[in-house]
Amino acid sequence: ASKTTSSGTPSDSDKSKSPAPVVHKPIGDLTMQFQGADASLIAEFINEARDHCLIAEQKMMDLETGADYDGTINAIFRSFHTIKGAAGFLELRPISALSHESETLLDLVRKGTMTIEGRSADVIFASIDGLRKLLTASEEGLKTGEIVDGTSVVTKLVEELRGIISGTDKADESTVVGRVGDIL
Repeated sequence: ASKTTSSGTPSDSDKSKSPAPVVHKPIGDLTMQFQGADASLIAEFINEARDHCLIAEQKMMDLETGADYDGTINAIFRSFHTIKGAAGFLELRPISALSHESETLLDLVRKGTMTIEGRSADVIFASIDGLRKLLTASEEGLKTGEIVDGTSVVTKLVEELRGIISGTDKADESTVVGRVGDIL
């Protein structure tokens, strides 16, 4: 039985128990429609989002030096946060979903409950690459007016991010292709 204090809050002995499992919302529709969209606004977003991807990538590499870890993590977080917010406003669901999950992992790093190293670093780099693919697809969709489906880019990355976040990631690090540390 759970013990509570007179105020109804859990006692200190209950606080040491493992947290409840993380429950993730379904990703939902991962298509983007550009017919009738504000082309100049989306084009501006694409350019700014590319800049944020570059900043995030550069800051991820800065983590190797160990200088100003907290500031570097905050800068990476802000890049993903900015992309997520603007993509959400523009209803670019695949971009919003991928940046949201990346931001969630980075927020846990900011809080000190996780670190960015090994597998988590690889998946953040892969998320940056995924965002770039989605931005290129968005640019093409904006030109053609066709619906862009981001499912193939987003689904696997979101599953990997969620696995890392929840501690259930089963990936074998030896199968990760092109790890930055191995390339450099």
